[in-house]
Amino acid sequence: MADGTRKSPLRMTSFVPTRWNSEFHMIERFLELYQYIQIIMTDQDRAAEMIKVEEKRNLEDVVELLQPLHEVTEDLSGESYATVSRVLPIINCLNNCISSIKPTSPIGRNLQTALQREIKSRFGAYRDSPVYGPSMFLDPRFKEVHFKTSGQRDKATEIIIDMVLPEDTGSDNEEFYGEEQPPRKIPAQSGVWSYHEGMVQRYNDRRITTKSSGTVRKEIEKYLKCGMEPMTSDVFQYWEDKKHMFPFLYQATMKLLPRIATSVPSERSFSKTGRILN
Repeated sequence: MADGTRKSPLRMTSFVPTRWNSEFHMIERFLELYQYIQIIMTDQDRAAEMIKVEEKRNLEDVVELLQPLHEVTEDLSGESYATVSRVLPIINCLNNCISSIKPTSPIGRNLQTALQREIKSRFGAYRDSPVYGPSMFLDPRFKEVHFKTSGQRDKATEIIIDMVLPEDTGSDNEEFYGEEQPPRKIPAQSGVWSYHEGMVQRYNDRRITTKSSGTVRKEIEKYLKCGMEPMTSDVFQYWEDKKHMFPFLYQATMKLLPRIATSVPSERSFSKTGRILN
């Protein structure tokens, strides 16, 4: 996953290894057809080769525990919607989902413990990422819901503020004097006063882009007061509609949300390209 460094996006195999993924489908399909397979095996006088009831229960526990990981893998492998903002919420939901399962076999209980340990080990530090927290915060479907502490939320907002503030922030009362560059002429106008229009335009542009931590914080407060969006909403369309209301947050959003959460979309592109060349 992209985390603001040069590290490559997380491979899908970090969630569900390819071998596990294929075996998951195979076991799931076997359980779906279990009663029919049992009949066929009985008719062929090969009932002794059929798995035992206890073994079937083991497989059912395995499938139930791997189903959430399979769902997460498919969800974060998308390319037609925002995925980077879903990382923290889906990891949190994944952990809760697996913890709520009640395995009935020793193998199932051992697998559950192993999965919980791996989730904590692999993704525990993701909440400190300079990408995942701010991205989730700027997703109107999640905002601050999945932050574990107020400190994590505050850190995410500070990253957003630093992201949209220029290196020399100036102040809200910055004067518009001392310009060295000549004002541009507005092509649609003619005569001397056309340069005045150019100066007005430059002045307005400068006043609009003059930022301070206070102005961005006000946008954040106003953003949080807005209601949560449903999971079916289009995040990018939401920000296109709200960019005039939240111009600074919109800038941060366009830097964060277009990132992809996993390497799967790029791997798909390589595969498609290979098939085209062949």
